[in-house]
Amino acid sequence: MLAGYKNYFILMIFVFLFKGQFKQALKCFKAQLKQGFISSVIMFLRNMLPPFAKSWMRRVYGYERFFTRYKATTEPLQVKKNDDGKTNASAFNRYLIEQHQLGLENLLYYGDIVAMNNSVENRSPFMDHRLVDFVFSRGDKLKLHDAKDKYVLRTLPAYQRFKAELERDKIGFSSDIKAETKGFMVKELRQSPILEWPIFTKSLSDVLAGDTFETAKYERLLFRLYQVHLWNDIFKLNKN
Repeated sequence: MLAGYKNYFILMIFVFLFKGQFKQALKCFKAQLKQGFISSVIMFLRNMLPPFAKSWMRRVYGYERFFTRYKATTEPLQVKKNDDGKTNASAFNRYLIEQHQLGLENLLYYGDIVAMNNSVENRSPFMDHRLVDFVFSRGDKLKLHDAKDKYVLRTLPAYQRFKAELERDKIGFSSDIKAETKGFMVKELRQSPILEWPIFTKSLSDVLAGDTFETAKYERLLFRLYQVHLWNDIFKLNKN
């Protein structure tokens, strides 16, 4: 909601240039260079592409052939209007609303399954409809200004008090899957009942018969497929 990812800077660079706010555009550009300009551009373009273009990219990459087509049924997010009866429909707000709509359902689902797995009642912070309405009915400065994302939060006294801790760089982690582990996962998937699910095409079974899924290109998809396989094995949905 508050433009907390650096790829949002890309759109605002163009917005500032269009408005003639060249200093703001330059600040965003300099900040973006420090964060990885190319990766942010790729992420931005991927988010901006229409569904048919995303489908084309998945076909080029080699993922689309494994899944059957489906029709999305998600309803557009309705944002409350201001007191004057108008909605702030800036390009940046529209972009954030779309990202919020696409990501919120997944994020809430992840939080719910983790909490329920540990018999804990969970509530995501700040998930108040009044906050959503307020944020999306106000101008861009509330979210991004002076090359600072989540601008309104950064102005709060509580944020300033813990600024050093809150603005530390994130440290991600990743781990490549060993070749023998990949081989084991592929072997398990070849015999998995999930291959009979209607969401998957016959191409998935055909490709799994070879060694394609043991390459780095398909590592992420292999990991996700194996997670589904394990989940199904635990709950045994294919057994009477």
